[in-house]
Amino acid sequence: MAEGIVWELASKALESLSKAALEEGSSWWGARSDLKKLEDTIRMIQARVRDAERRQEAENNESINLWLSRLKQVLYRADDLFDEIITLDRRNLRMEKSSMAKVFSRSGPIFNIKLAHKVNSIREELNDIKSDMDVLNLKFFPAEELPPLMMRLIKERQTSSFVKTEDIIGRENDTKLIIGMLFDPKCEYNGEGEGEGISVIPIVGFGGLGKTTLAQLVYNDEAVQKHFDVTTWVCVPEVDDQDAVMRRVYQAFTRDKDSGRLLVDEIKRGIRQSINNNKYLLVLDDIWDESRDRWLDLLRLLECGRKGSKVIVTTRSLTVAGVVGTKEATYKLGLLTEEESWNLFKKFAFESGQEERNPDLTRIGKEIVDSCGNVPLAIRVVGSLLYSKYSEKEWERIRNSQLSKAKLKEGDRLMAVLKLSYDYLPPALKQCFAYCSLFPKDYRYEKANLVHLWMAQGYFEPSNNEDIGGQYFSELLGRNLFQDPEQDYRGIETYKMHDLVHDLALFVAGGEIMELQGQDAEDDDEDYMVLVGAGGENIELNEPLIREFRHVRLGVTKGALSDGDDVFKAVTTLLNARRMRSLLFDMGLEQALSLERVVLKCKSLRVLDFSYMEITRIPNSIGKLVHLRYLNLQHTHIECLPDAITKLDNLQTLNIMGCRRLKELPRNFGKLTNLRYLINSKSGLTDLPSGFGKLTCLQELSKFMIGEGNGIDSLPALNLVGNLDIEFNKWGSESVLEAKGANLKNNHQLTCLKFSFNFEMEEAALGEMDKMLMCLQLPPNLEKLEVYLYKGVEMPRRWLDGLDKLISITIRECNNCRVVPHMSRLLHLKYLRLKFLDTLEYVEDDDIWVGNNVYFPSLEGLTLQNLRELKGWTRPSKDDGEPRQLLFPCLLNLEVSECPKLMSMPLAPMLESLEACNIHGTLFESNLTSVVDEEEVYLYKGVEMPRRWLDGLDKLVSINITGCQHCRVVPHMSRLLHLKDLHLEELDTLEYVEDEDDIWVGDSASAAHNVYFPSLEVLTLHYLRELKGWKRPSKDYAEQRQLFPRLLKMDVRACPKLMSMPLAPMLESLKAYFINGKLFESNLASVEDEEEASSSLPQSSSPSSLFTSLKHLEMRWIDDGLVSLRISCRLCNLETLELRHCDQLRSITLGSSAPYRNSILLPSSIRHLNIYYCNRLENISGGNLSVLEKLVIKGSCENLYVEYESPNSIEDLDMGNMSGPETLKISCSKNLEEKKEPGKITRSMWQQLKSLRRLELSSITKLKKIPKGIGCLTTLETLKIWSLSELTQLPEEMGNLSLLKIYDCPKLVLLPQSLLALTSLHSLEIGNCPDLRKRYEKPDGEDCHLIQHIPNVKFYEKLIKYFD
Repeated sequence: MAEGIVWELASKALESLSKAALEEGSSWWGARSDLKKLEDTIRMIQARVRDAERRQEAENNESINLWLSRLKQVLYRADDLFDEIITLDRRNLRMEKSSMAKVFSRSGPIFNIKLAHKVNSIREELNDIKSDMDVLNLKFFPAEELPPLMMRLIKERQTSSFVKTEDIIGRENDTKLIIGMLFDPKCEYNGEGEGEGISVIPIVGFGGLGKTTLAQLVYNDEAVQKHFDVTTWVCVPEVDDQDAVMRRVYQAFTRDKDSGRLLVDEIKRGIRQSINNNKYLLVLDDIWDESRDRWLDLLRLLECGRKGSKVIVTTRSLTVAGVVGTKEATYKLGLLTEEESWNLFKKFAFESGQEERNPDLTRIGKEIVDSCGNVPLAIRVVGSLLYSKYSEKEWERIRNSQLSKAKLKEGDRLMAVLKLSYDYLPPALKQCFAYCSLFPKDYRYEKANLVHLWMAQGYFEPSNNEDIGGQYFSELLGRNLFQDPEQDYRGIETYKMHDLVHDLALFVAGGEIMELQGQDAEDDDEDYMVLVGAGGENIELNEPLIREFRHVRLGVTKGALSDGDDVFKAVTTLLNARRMRSLLFDMGLEQALSLERVVLKCKSLRVLDFSYMEITRIPNSIGKLVHLRYLNLQHTHIECLPDAITKLDNLQTLNIMGCRRLKELPRNFGKLTNLRYLINSKSGLTDLPSGFGKLTCLQELSKFMIGEGNGIDSLPALNLVGNLDIEFNKWGSESVLEAKGANLKNNHQLTCLKFSFNFEMEEAALGEMDKMLMCLQLPPNLEKLEVYLYKGVEMPRRWLDGLDKLISITIRECNNCRVVPHMSRLLHLKYLRLKFLDTLEYVEDDDIWVGNNVYFPSLEGLTLQNLRELKGWTRPSKDDGEPRQLLFPCLLNLEVSECPKLMSMPLAPMLESLEACNIHGTLFESNLTSVVDEEEVYLYKGVEMPRRWLDGLDKLVSINITGCQHCRVVPHMSRLLHLKDLHLEELDTLEYVEDEDDIWVGDSASAAHNVYFPSLEVLTLHYLRELKGWKRPSKDYAEQRQLFPRLLKMDVRACPKLMSMPLAPMLESLKAYFINGKLFESNLASVEDEEEASSSLPQSSSPSSLFTSLKHLEMRWIDDGLVSLRISCRLCNLETLELRHCDQLRSITLGSSAPYRNSILLPSSIRHLNIYYCNRLENISGGNLSVLEKLVIKGSCENLYVEYESPNSIEDLDMGNMSGPETLKISCSKNLEEKKEPGKITRSMWQQLKSLRRLELSSITKLKKIPKGIGCLTTLETLKIWSLSELTQLPEEMGNLSLLKIYDCPKLVLLPQSLLALTSLHSLEIGNCPDLRKRYEKPDGEDCHLIQHIPNVKFYEKLIKYFD
């Protein structure tokens, strides 16, 4: 049990005892004096808890462990009791207001006696615990006097500047970057005017990443030592002892070790004298102090050094980094790469030559390294543990223990280092951190959900004015205990815990948090349950252990339940843990488990999560869960909520998102007065019950529905936070009046608001709808507004006035709307989207803009889509004066589509990306050219776009021209300096992209200094069916082939007439579909590759035209001209080659079929070779594919012959959709005699595949037997067999499989006997094989015992959808 948690429980109990509700309730049953005595006892015990927790950590004293465990159990019971009393008092007050009898008096003397008995029982147990304090010699320590254990631990951790550089792998680039920051004169301190001339560089990362090691490498660099006059190293782990820090700095600068006799002023003077007029480097290692004032005091002391002095700080906390330096200078240290991790592991785990002698240890070692998560310290610790161990079993034991047992011991260096981050947390945060271990590794934590769970457990008190839970999460994030932020599909940011940090959370959680998993026994027929506890080890389920459980996640699969009753019995046994506070279902118990029993057994529950279960109802007994605060029914099949749910007085969070069968909420839903979070998006609700406005604590509401039960005036006031979707499902005569009574304006914390109007109304009432909208005064801090399906004619022009924080506006599918609100004065509006407004003619009124204010001052992104009546941006002025020229000063991205009548737009001088589809030809003609002051204007009338239209727009980064079916000319783009992405699609009459005469005049002086498309990186050409070449042939000059100097990706599809393209020496990825097969012939192979090929390749081909940087090549549906594909051996970077549906292709030559220039055959770089349905392909040859990892061949290639050097690197082999069983012949040039055996794959051929890990055989119609040679594949882990309709037999030997999948093999009736001895097999899946299912499925299959040792066995009635 970790330090601080029991102390926090005692604090919470005392806090509850101080509540007026508890005192009031106790008066009804005469226990006020008992509660006072109970409070005194808890206070006396709490004063000694700190000492007990300290000694538990330091001494691991068993007696103290038991004492703390007993105390914890009693405090949990007390918390339940106090919560129950407070809840009853709340009900009493509510019923008093309803003129009903008091709850306690109505309950009668029997109920009062029960409460008094519970209080006395707890007090007696606490008295016993108190009497044991003297026996254990526990000391009295007020919280403010006891130095936390973390202080004692970090004081013991000392570092120095010494480092063995030969032991360090993978920090070369980090070292260079930090040294660069040291030498950079621009990297100076910039904080509050203090420490001018001093640069502070914080290095941040969690424990074990190597922050100290990186600082040591930088410190000892020869150039660094020469650059500074004075260099010194200080390890400063003290948290708040400023004098101690200064003494250490003094000792480091002066080398005076006897500083204890000096006064503080003498120490400060000594530091100044040591650094005065010197350029120094000071490393402060392991900083924890978050005090800005103390840091500035130290910085003032150091500022007398010469300009250019630097300070490097290492810390785990971003908060500390922000205190000591600037955000820009902070260096966040990352993980090692996979290659660096393996090299580091080899250095510590292998003796000289051991890796080469034992490839099996190498394989196991790589799996162990994967589990270390690329953390240097973890790799070093485990590598050292394995050093001098030669047995595979020893290595496998450590691998199979999931690494945790090897490192989660208190004395281990790794855990001691990681645990420092935990020890420094306040007690409340320790509970929050430990609770995170309830979720599996690699789980993506959503901040809001985690905060709701913490609040449900009482780790902090809810507040309407302060986001305490959010602050807690940010604190853990700032300490690097969360990482890898990503946005999910909803745009919500999620985070992960590093595996090692998760191990730490499991460790400190102890026996309170457990994951239950179902497994099959290896030695008998009995199923059994395991608990995955601290460190990930399996724990036997027993009654004493069950009593310790507080938070449980059930991870039993539905398949495990169907295997027998033992799993079900184990689950129900677990439910005897009556004091459980969290129960999360991650399993298929909906059919087997009675929810009624869950509710009746576990009455202490605060958290209950049924999400994604196939349950259809919630029992009425749920109303008895007095303490329940969090109920998650997300994506269940429930059709209604029981009325009893309204008895859950403490319910704070209800999640019904995705419950599409749920049509209504209980009538008395308004009784849930403590409900704070109602997540109801994507549910089947169309209305909310009357009285919904009584939910005055509600802070988060996904969707508010206006229907028969309530109007917009029922929206709860003042508290709503974040996002709100308001859905109008009816229009009534009182709608305008209801809108006047709505209190949206007072919801100051609402930032995102969406209106949708899902009803039809008569045309005569449309004006009333405009009035209603005007009455809806919007929240003042709104940042995002969306309006959908508005039925009115004119939105209020001044509706958005004053909403200066608005960033994004979307208005769409408002078919009647002719007027939208004025938006030009919104100071922070960045994104505006107007879509499907069928009657809108103008966006703004010209006469609303008066004065010198900036027009749309912050707008960066503008989308206009399907505005078919839109004529212009501003409505013409009524005074018939000259129209004002408007300008978007910050607009970067503009997308206009399906706006055929739009004739004018404001200028956009900063525009970087323009997408235009199906617009009027003159729209951008004057707008854009006038920005660059062009005189020459070419009229575009659907046939020719102006050639010089884009001249001068040097900031353009992306161009997309799509769907201009009659366009024969596009603008010149080769001189756009920053153009990176060009997309041309569906230009049915375009023959050439550029004109040679107009824009590129050979070697003329005017063109000599220009670079052709200087920044282009991505080029997409789709469905340009008349395109013949990139540039139109010159009339006066000889044709010259141009070059894309920076092109990286090219995608060409459905351009059948295209015969030439500019060169692209940097090209890395090429996709070519439906093109002429000769288009890229000279770019892939050269006449110099093979002398015999000279007649078949163009004479113009030369090594300079080759795509020598190409990494990925994909060609599909190429019938014209592609008979033989040759890949030059000069394409030495090519890693992936994929060919699909090239029906004329007969041969593929990789590199050369003969030695190049009489030299040794060059090895190929190809790792993945994928060939699909090239049905006439006969030969693949010519390469030394020494690094090939994956080979896929699918299709009816009846005569295909594959020949190449070194097949032993293949890890993944996939063969399918073949017409015969011997369609693939694998040969090596060293075994030429074997390829003389037609129609046979010999055993030695399979033996060549020494690295094969995955084999898939599919849709080989005549195959009756799997080749016996598969038994030679000792590295094979996965075998997938599907749609082999004639297959009758599997081989007896099957390597060391861990996964076997057999689908749609109806004639297969027996599995090989060798499966009995195949202990490595962990998963067996069988689908649509009726005889196999009948024979092997439990419980009636006659041979089901043959597969009982396999942990995961699944049978499917029908062929499931196949996934790779």
